[in-house]
Amino acid sequence: MIRVFYLNEVQEIKWVKLNNPENEIQDFQNVIWIDLQSPSEQEKRIVEELYGIEFFTPQEAAEIESSSRYYEDQRVIEANNTFVVYENKFYVARQVSFILKSGILFTLRNNDLKAFADVVRRLKGLPAGYITRGTQIWMMILETRIDLDADFIEYLSRVTNISVRKSFVTRNIRKKFCSSSPNCKKTLSSSAKVSLTSSGSCLLCSKVL
Repeated sequence: MIRVFYLNEVQEIKWVKLNNPENEIQDFQNVIWIDLQSPSEQEKRIVEELYGIEFFTPQEAAEIESSSRYYEDQRVIEANNTFVVYENKFYVARQVSFILKSGILFTLRNNDLKAFADVVRRLKGLPAGYITRGTQIWMMILETRIDLDADFIEYLSRVTNISVRKSFVTRNIRKKFCSSSPNCKKTLSSSAKVSLTSSGSCLLCSKVL
């Protein structure tokens, strides 16, 4: 799928999904963003040939070293980023490629990413003339990604704290197990779900701890 974002006569941002990219993509003026989501090889080739750019393949983008994920010269800026997203109750990494050339932002991704959906939603409410170049849209995507990454870090911190507390409680319970009885030793090594009586004695051998 290819979406083209462009400015109309009064500098409002409009966009359209192309059904026939080979014939339609040349019809737009003042283009500021071309978003390729899970494109076919033909769709990708059409954009590359028309605008003189070249995307990494998803495998290449994932395999390149971190030091090579950003490239800039007088003509173009290229970057490959990993977006952490929540899918099917798990956090996974998805690759996104960015190219900025002649004020136009080109993005290539194979997933429906919340950061992109949020940016498009924000674009709908912006006044005419507020966004005029692809650079501004790129910054909006990165800002949104930072906010989502902050939520992810907060989630990791919360999960880590819960795990640490559970581990601390389990360790304290295990220390209170009686280790003089063979039955107690076996339980100690296999489970932490042994409780003490109100008098503080081991339930397995009734020894006061």
